[in-house]
Amino acid sequence: MIKTNLRTTYRNASFDGSGITRPLMKDQCTRLFILIFGLLGFAPVVSAQSTDNETITANARVLGTLKVGEQTNDLNFGNILINSAKRVQAVDGSVTALAAETNLSDTFEGGEVNGITGGEERGWFDITADPGTELNVEVRIPGSINLSQAEGLFIVFTEDGSTPVNGLNNTLNGLITETQPSGTNTLTPIDGGAGDDFQRIFGSMAWRLGSSSFLQPFEMPASGKVYFVIGGEVVAEADTSPGMYTGDIELEVSVPD
Repeated sequence: MIKTNLRTTYRNASFDGSGITRPLMKDQCTRLFILIFGLLGFAPVVSAQSTDNETITANARVLGTLKVGEQTNDLNFGNILINSAKRVQAVDGSVTALAAETNLSDTFEGGEVNGITGGEERGWFDITADPGTELNVEVRIPGSINLSQAEGLFIVFTEDGSTPVNGLNNTLNGLITETQPSGTNTLTPIDGGAGDDFQRIFGSMAWRLGSSSFLQPFEMPASGKVYFVIGGEVVAEADTSPGMYTGDIELEVSVPD
């Protein structure tokens, strides 16, 4: 049998006790240095960066209390004879009593009895808000004032007593004024609050400031108080039953979004 003696000879090497020769350690350190140097060599260069800034303002407008109808007055037509019509004008409180067949709308048939006058009053609501506040206004009116569910008096709210027609610019028998209505005093509308500044809303019995497609608010004057005043015309035909006829008029005032 032949025996082979395996011997490993180390020349010029010595051990440091860790099991790694000094030349090997030197070689590994050299490689580590090269690796670190290589990584540093590929690091991106960071340049100085410019800065900028801007500001915006947070703002909110606090409004005082909006009040509608702390003071009101009913639209009162007084006594109306059968076969007659009666109109109360918002601007000056004047009253016209005509035979039903001759009222300006030319819609109703009746006798030739002229009406009687006395005790009529314009209807109105007061509106208070901070001066300069913009306000939308919409008034909802009835198509009739009623004695019962089956009986009513036809009522119109146009300035000339004509029947409003959808799509036409009828003038409302109403206005916004700084003067409180009293008796037959003549009222002057504020800017943007005349009868022809209102438009009937298509397909409804409501009128609002603006046109059929958009609202047009008015600006509260320095007094901080105005009055929305309204008149109208009613007709009692030949078959109208005697009695007290009533209907609601609703005013809505809002601050635009």
